[in-house]
Amino acid sequence: MSIVQSLYDQNKYFRSLAQKLGFGRPINVELLSSRLVEYPWTLSNFPFKTAHNVLDIGSCGSQLPIMLAGMGLNVWTLDIRKYEYADLSNNLHSVIGDITKTDFSDGFFDIVTAISTIEHIGLGRYGDIIDSEGDKDAVREIKRITSIGGTLLITVPFGKRCITPAYRVYDKSALFSLFKDFDIKSTDFFINSGKLWIKAADENQVENIDSSTKEMATACLRMINAKVQPDKANE
Repeated sequence: MSIVQSLYDQNKYFRSLAQKLGFGRPINVELLSSRLVEYPWTLSNFPFKTAHNVLDIGSCGSQLPIMLAGMGLNVWTLDIRKYEYADLSNNLHSVIGDITKTDFSDGFFDIVTAISTIEHIGLGRYGDIIDSEGDKDAVREIKRITSIGGTLLITVPFGKRCITPAYRVYDKSALFSLFKDFDIKSTDFFINSGKLWIKAADENQVENIDSSTKEMATACLRMINAKVQPDKANE
């Protein structure tokens, strides 16, 4: 837990000040949060020239959707909780719902982002329905609502495979199995060194990292929704 979060939880004067500044819920700021590398990675891999309809999944508390909307993109946010910045842009559309089952039409989105979200789905941490297959159900629905040739940018905890009460940690086998129906174009890995996040050379550098109590490594994947599912292409 970060110093800021601890102050919010334990000091009523700090909490009162934070709330006056607009933080109506726990600040949840971690000085070594993986967002420090995930957001820049997402923006550097974002295909702005082909973006028309963009979906961000697990948006509550994220500044990414409002940044993308501020760049003129049509952005939808999807979370089981309300998106705090929904009223800041006319081209930002906030939907409260479940990514495992949506009302979006087939192939509606050109770009889908899911930043540190997939690993939580189905574990009940944020009030969602407990479902051991939640992450797989979410990925199937993402494939349905993403256009053929559309881009998916996702980040998840990586290292020794495990499931905690709050999130899943994926190893190489679990990660590529989860996204087997997408064409994976690039994968980047980052390590929490204790002082800052650094980029790993490859998955071998992070595969034995223990993220069971705190996220110490993250995987970032850029994928294309293939017309023919990659695992069935040779059948």
